[in-house]
Amino acid sequence: MRRRRVAAPALALVALGCAARPFGGDELAARFPELSPVAGERLAELTPYLWPYRGELTWFTCRFDTRLPVPVGVRDGASPEEHAALEAALGALERSALGVRFARVPPHEAAIVVEFVDGAAPSASGEETANTVADCRVAPGSLASRGTALEAELAAASIVFGRRGVEDARGRTRALTAEERTGALLHELGHALGFQGHVRRGESVMGRGLESLRRAGRAALDGGALDDPALAALYALPSGTVLARAPVSPARTQLVDRMQRVAEQESLAGPFARVGDEVARVFWRDAKGVEYGLQVGDLEGVLREAGDVVVLPESRTRRVLPRSRDVPLE
Repeated sequence: MRRRRVAAPALALVALGCAARPFGGDELAARFPELSPVAGERLAELTPYLWPYRGELTWFTCRFDTRLPVPVGVRDGASPEEHAALEAALGALERSALGVRFARVPPHEAAIVVEFVDGAAPSASGEETANTVADCRVAPGSLASRGTALEAELAAASIVFGRRGVEDARGRTRALTAEERTGALLHELGHALGFQGHVRRGESVMGRGLESLRRAGRAALDGGALDDPALAALYALPSGTVLARAPVSPARTQLVDRMQRVAEQESLAGPFARVGDEVARVFWRDAKGVEYGLQVGDLEGVLREAGDVVVLPESRTRRVLPRSRDVPLE
């Protein structure tokens, strides 16, 4: 679902200023004094996780708990150079001010799983340089909370990193340098740690600029720390921090409302939230790991105008959802 085109300097960015969103940098800085020590923070450029429920959209952050190490595993097939780049990236993050630590574990025990593949990384929109998915678990008891935060925490993330390399100005593909590979891994790990979307201006490994990735990768390979204002701002606030709420017609969220009632009745795990560059997803899992999800498209449009939100059930979900008249809502 999450599409990544790292190290692609010719990419066109979404022409959207933060002022069009329901939260801006100055407003967030005033609400959250924890952001004041983070010089150049860009939290307003985050694409937050979305929870549509009972006639309201809630936009919130989600990250890992830093009290425990985050387990990271690498699938078989990674080369020594790829292992070295990943270790350099993880080390730079551990030396940063985020407070994150990592435990190297087998992939089946990992919260972040990294896989290197030949060619490009497959994604919902086709083939990309890399593809990262990070799922946030939300505590059911906090869904209707009116507080400043939901009980939410990242549950799992996966990074698929393609060996295709990058294209030059003539469209020819070349292999990544060690610096580029390490910087691109830092970018993907930033997404896996909860920063969704891309920084549009300023120096950040969470931007799209190839030179910024090179600099970050070079510093990591030299044993430096990642001093990134975007990630620092995310980790300065508690996971689940609500950035904005927007009322919408109850009809706009009623499919999620009904599915949550089904999940409670059937003891499904979740809910979980996922956010990509264009689409958000909320879903639940049964005991066999089968997922029942609903999607919201045109995220930037919904951020500008919440009342236009459209929630669409996936085919499996459509089959299990009862008719609205059969599920009384509170």
